[in-house]
Amino acid sequence: MHNKIWRFSLLFFVLTIVLGACSLPWKKAAPLDSGDAPTPPAEEAPAISYSGEVKGIVSASDWLNLIQAKGQGLSLSEAKVSSTGLLWSSPSGTASLDVLKSEGQYLYALSRSQLYIFSYDQAGAVTILSRTEVSPRPTNLAVSGASLVLIGPDDRGYPETIGSGRTFIQVFDVSDPTQPKRLNDFSLSGEYLAAEQSGDYLYLLTEMPSRDLSADAYLAPVFASGQKLSADCALSVSCYSPSAYYFDLPYEPSRFFILSGVNIHNSSQPLSSQAFLVSASQDAYLSGASLYITYPASAASLEQELKHSLVDSDLPPAEKAKLGKIEAAEDYILSRQEKLAKAGIIIDRFLAGLDEANQALWQDRYSQSLAESLQAWAKTEEKTTVYKFSLAGGKASFQARAEVLGEADAAGLNEAGGYLYLASRRSQAWSAIIGSVQKRYSNVYVFDENLAELGKLQNIASDFPLFAAHLYGRRLYLEMSDRSAPIYAVDLSDPSKPVIAGAVKLTATYSVIRPLNAAGDSLLALGQAEGSGLKVSWFDFSNLSQPKEAASYIIGDASSRFVSLSHPETIYYDANSSRLVLPAAFSGSDGRLEFSGALIFSADQSGLTLKQRVDHSAGGNFADLDAWSGASYYDNTVRRSLAGPASIFTLSNKLFKSSSLADGQEVSSLMLIPGGEDKFIQDNASSTLDVPEPGEGSDDIPAEEIATSSEPSL
Repeated sequence: MHNKIWRFSLLFFVLTIVLGACSLPWKKAAPLDSGDAPTPPAEEAPAISYSGEVKGIVSASDWLNLIQAKGQGLSLSEAKVSSTGLLWSSPSGTASLDVLKSEGQYLYALSRSQLYIFSYDQAGAVTILSRTEVSPRPTNLAVSGASLVLIGPDDRGYPETIGSGRTFIQVFDVSDPTQPKRLNDFSLSGEYLAAEQSGDYLYLLTEMPSRDLSADAYLAPVFASGQKLSADCALSVSCYSPSAYYFDLPYEPSRFFILSGVNIHNSSQPLSSQAFLVSASQDAYLSGASLYITYPASAASLEQELKHSLVDSDLPPAEKAKLGKIEAAEDYILSRQEKLAKAGIIIDRFLAGLDEANQALWQDRYSQSLAESLQAWAKTEEKTTVYKFSLAGGKASFQARAEVLGEADAAGLNEAGGYLYLASRRSQAWSAIIGSVQKRYSNVYVFDENLAELGKLQNIASDFPLFAAHLYGRRLYLEMSDRSAPIYAVDLSDPSKPVIAGAVKLTATYSVIRPLNAAGDSLLALGQAEGSGLKVSWFDFSNLSQPKEAASYIIGDASSRFVSLSHPETIYYDANSSRLVLPAAFSGSDGRLEFSGALIFSADQSGLTLKQRVDHSAGGNFADLDAWSGASYYDNTVRRSLAGPASIFTLSNKLFKSSSLADGQEVSSLMLIPGGEDKFIQDNASSTLDVPEPGEGSDDIPAEEIATSSEPSL
């Protein structure tokens, strides 16, 4: 029995440390607000009331005091739901930033550390206007009129770098595309999370840990063109003194989100930044002209408070005094996790000293009380607060907040057309209330631009918890945490009445999904066909009571390489020309690479037809690996594609090509990375490439390939 209690207690404290860094219940601190000091220890301190408001922090010292004093209540949510491995791709051309963008008659592209600007005519003939070496190497670009922005990780070794490093933003004047001029070069603190262009500004969201803060400043300095910006805006217009905010909620701060706004059309405008102190469970979603920050409540503190309350009356005075000293220690001496661990040792030692009868009695009381407490919490307190900030003039302004039942994070948020579509997941405690712990439940909410609730759909049942929600047109697809679970489609045609349109279960063959039409009821699915290369399927989900595979295509073999299976952003579909572009690489029977480039299909519900192959390897060359910033490409891998008036453009590190939509003939081929093999390319430019023929398309639907499920219970 002793071992049983020890194992139970150890598991409890491991879960406590993993799920949250909460305080034990005999001391609570008030949020730092208007100079209020933390509540001193008291035998019966009154319950703290949290307003849930977003509040400002005046100075760096206030910031540090807040980190030490705040967050003595509920903390982290349950562990993140793990990914299914299924990748969902957005429609082509919807991202604010990418490695290939068009603006008017110009094309802008990144090849390793080179920025290229091209012009093209109506036939698709392309000319290089300029090539600019960029340092550090950018990951993405955005274009707006005569302004171009580059962003990426900054490895220039600036001093006072905190935590996970820096991110750079460089702004160029491209009014003369033959001579781009760099106007601004900012090095910002934090790791890149997201970026959006809205109006005259590019908004960059980065993340920094709070543990590395100093007494001098709550953010690492910013460098502009190599010079550190002053933190005193009274001394210089070019300064960096960001506003800082926290949430008047019971959470333990561990990091902060930094939102920076750069005017890309007026380089004289100073950089603006704001910082938000957040917990590990909070998440951020940047979309268009809006920033959303979520706060999911947690039941972690219930376990702590319950365990202590059950044991407290029986603890000897000497043990109580030890707990008081542990809690009274300054946070810089003992962190919250360390205090919990030390207090746990004392309580565990007391429990282990009980006789078997008392141990059994205590464990029964604890189990029953915990179940009752968790169910009571799930009924009224299992909520996520969502904060919306509007973006304008380089800054975020608090606009509204709303509450939903269940836990929600950025993976469940989608914004489009002035609406916010939010999906949340309920806990197993809620499942027990509903009646079956074997089921997990999800909710869908629709809000207007002021976060006023317009409609909702609650208690969508599944065998697995919700992982993510994907908005395609008028459909919200709910993806569960296991590939064997059906994908539920919520019809949003009437925002006030979201309804389940049906569900579909795809086999494990497929790993990538992307939309093909504005309604969101036609989806493209890609997967590794068993022993035979890539399978491409067009699914018609317009009637989910009878979903069908409208067209399919199998190409290549087990040795073929399809980068889209791991990088779905490389898939391109142009609805106007009904052209689908997929990167591919094929090897011969001897294992030698024979082709790397793009396959261009004519794609619609009537079928998938391979129209042409665009080679970027001159018959299997230029296979230098480019593994950088989380992606692995070869120089001959087609990274992006784009449709022009009469041609399809394809971009790899090595080449930029234009192919005619009418007959598939090459219109232009431009070398981007010069090297010793250039003469080889010219000598072999007219040679015929021996590329493996694709498999035959299939109009039949194998029974094991797709299956429908009954409408889920609500």
